[in-house]
Amino acid sequence: MTYTFAEQIRYWLPMVSAFLLIVKAYTSGKKNVSEWASRLLDNHLVHIEQATTNTEVETRKTNELIAGQSGKIDMVQATLADQQTKNLEVWQGVLTQLAVIKERTRACGPKTPSRKRK
Repeated sequence: MTYTFAEQIRYWLPMVSAFLLIVKAYTSGKKNVSEWASRLLDNHLVHIEQATTNTEVETRKTNELIAGQSGKIDMVQATLADQQTKNLEVWQGVLTQLAVIKERTRACGPKTPSRKRK
């Protein structure tokens, strides 16, 4: 049995059209879902990105302040160490002088009165 061209078109055209509509719906649905997911993630991640950027800036500022302060702390530690050394030297001198004074007072202590002769 042979079919005419018009009969074949009436048979194949709805099937091809349905297939093309399914492919079109799939591709447009996939595109719409991708755009929706992208917008959702972008909206969700925007504040995280901004917070990360702000944190980076603040961390850099904090690190600069800490670096500046650590130099000052080192200077204070060195000054305290020098002060402690000088303080020890002064007290050593004081102890030496006290020892000298003590030794002199022993050697030159008050003489006991001599006994009177009878």
